[in-house]
Amino acid sequence: MVRADQHRRPDPAPSDAGQAIIRFRARAAALVAAEAFFGDQPLDLEAVKAGFASATSPGRFEILRRDPTVIVDAAHNPHGAKALARTIAEEFDFESLFGVVAILADKDAEGILRELEPVVSRIVVTENKSERALSKEKLFEIAQKVFGPERTFMESDLRSAITYSMEEATLLNQVSEGANAVLVTGSVVTVGEAKKIVERIEKQFAKIDEAARLRAEALAATEQILPAALHEMFSSAAVKGWEEKELGDIATLVRGPFGGSLKKEIFVSAGFSVYEQ
Repeated sequence: MVRADQHRRPDPAPSDAGQAIIRFRARAAALVAAEAFFGDQPLDLEAVKAGFASATSPGRFEILRRDPTVIVDAAHNPHGAKALARTIAEEFDFESLFGVVAILADKDAEGILRELEPVVSRIVVTENKSERALSKEKLFEIAQKVFGPERTFMESDLRSAITYSMEEATLLNQVSEGANAVLVTGSVVTVGEAKKIVERIEKQFAKIDEAARLRAEALAATEQILPAALHEMFSSAAVKGWEEKELGDIATLVRGPFGGSLKKEIFVSAGFSVYEQ
């Protein structure tokens, strides 16, 4: 992890309305474009309804997981970043938002970051695997100008950036009443990689949860079996030919606690069996 400095400030509660707003705006724009293309020719309303019902927008304000909430959006220019920031500001109530950003070199990186700055609490810059990717060092330099050194961080690759941001958001969720989330954006390439990374992380979490479940089941089974085994061992002593005696009949009981003038060693050296509470 590279930081502009070591300052850390605890800085993110979402609503599903954000996705609905994105879809509505996208469909409205598509409808306007279709009407312009066909001119005076009326559109088939049923065809429009069927098209909208089956349409999806992968990578556009897509929520990949909850707790912490991880959102990906393929905004790759200032206009897209502005729409993204507006949706977050209007439809979500994050206490703080970690922005993971990787941008292609031919894009307006500073323009994108300036649109995101009002809604992103901390920015974690990195680079995707595209040959056209803007270097993380250059993006880090630009981000410091926009966000300031206290809010700017850099990770070597996208997986590290996402993992770091998810860990930080999870920690904040455990100690704060608000919701802290992660936003991954900057490029279609970035979003594609991010979805695969989060999917792998989810699989690891699932394995951990399954291991914890099996361990809990094993402990519960042990708690049930052990008393029964002890009961079987000691309740049928006579049947097994054991001679039953009271403990006091075969040993002198000296009860602790020991200390001061009552020394455990005195009794032990005198040959007493000592039972200490």
